[in-house]
Amino acid sequence: LAASALPATGAAPAPRNPTTSPQDKDPDVSERTIADLQAYLQSSQGSSRRLCQLYLDRIAALNAKGPAINAVIELNPDALTIADTLDKERKAGKLRGPLHGIPVLLKDNIDTGDK
Repeated sequence: LAASALPATGAAPAPRNPTTSPQDKDPDVSERTIADLQAYLQSSQGSSRRLCQLYLDRIAALNAKGPAINAVIELNPDALTIADTLDKERKAGKLRGPLHGIPVLLKDNIDTGDK
C-alpha cells in the first residue's frame, strides 16, 4: 500500500456519497471510487493520512483476522508519512492530479522504487 500521488489524466465519475459510520464519520472504504475518496479528501473531515489508515486497518482485518486471506504481503512502511506530506501539499493548494492522496495498492509482482 502506498499513499501515492501518481499523476493521472481523464475525468473522474461523479462522486457517490460515501457510506459513513455514525460514530466517527469515516467513509466505508470498501469499493469506493476515486471520485468518492476525493470528495472525502476535499471535505473538512477528510485527510490522506486518515484514508491511508482506514485502508491499512482493512488490510489487517482481512489478512490477520477475519478470513485471514493474506492477500497483501508487503506494505510500504512510509505510507502514513507519505500521506502526511500529501495532506500538507493539498492544504497549500498543490494537487498533483486526480490520485493525489489516494492510497494505491499494487500487485506484488510490480517493482516499485519505494520500500
